[in-house]
Amino acid sequence: MAHELFGLVNPIGQTLTIGREYNIVGVFEDIKYVSLQKAAEPTVFYSCRQRQGYLGKVFYQVRIRSNPMATIPAIRQIIADINPNVPMTDIKTQAIQLNESIASERSFAVLAMSLAVLAVLLSCIGLFGLMSYYTTQRTGEIGIRKALGAQPWDVGFSVLRSAILLVLIGVVIGIPMILVTSRLIRSYLFGIRPYDPVTVIGAAFLLILVSIAAVWLPARRAAKIDPMEALRYE
Repeated sequence: MAHELFGLVNPIGQTLTIGREYNIVGVFEDIKYVSLQKAAEPTVFYSCRQRQGYLGKVFYQVRIRSNPMATIPAIRQIIADINPNVPMTDIKTQAIQLNESIASERSFAVLAMSLAVLAVLLSCIGLFGLMSYYTTQRTGEIGIRKALGAQPWDVGFSVLRSAILLVLIGVVIGIPMILVTSRLIRSYLFGIRPYDPVTVIGAAFLLILVSIAAVWLPARRAAKIDPMEALRYE
């Protein structure tokens, strides 16, 4: 706000007119009051003596090196000594205040993460079953290849290559869907962008690694198939 109103000029000592003139005595950094999801809005602090008619709740911030909750009785006593008619309510640490302010967002994040983990597990189980069936169907072919001199790692790599190809096709299809559906969760995000490339690339890379791990056993089993048993397989 100071930058928008005064530019590069030092705002300290300048006059700000809001109903009447106020002398600026300090500038503080941008702070989010209403919601962490919204950008910081232009805000002005007034002296209590200047705005007595608008005074409502008063918040005290106490910095404590020890356990903050253990000092509440002492803080109550200090305020009571100053003015016993002032009630002291809603006492909490800033950590508690922060947790309460993002409780709904955190619940949504936990739900989304749980669904994402479930989706990855189901994908791995499905891919594992598909590649196991795929390996079984290729048993005769694998036997012929090994009888003709194919090395075990050649056979295993062919199974892995097929699985990686399926995963890459899924990633190519999924990334555009991410860009479309991320608009639906934009209102739940703060501090990160909905189209964060690091997150998208990291998720795709993680899916590829998990998928490779899921097809490792079928590929390893295919590499150990005995040629004579494979040729007799129907």
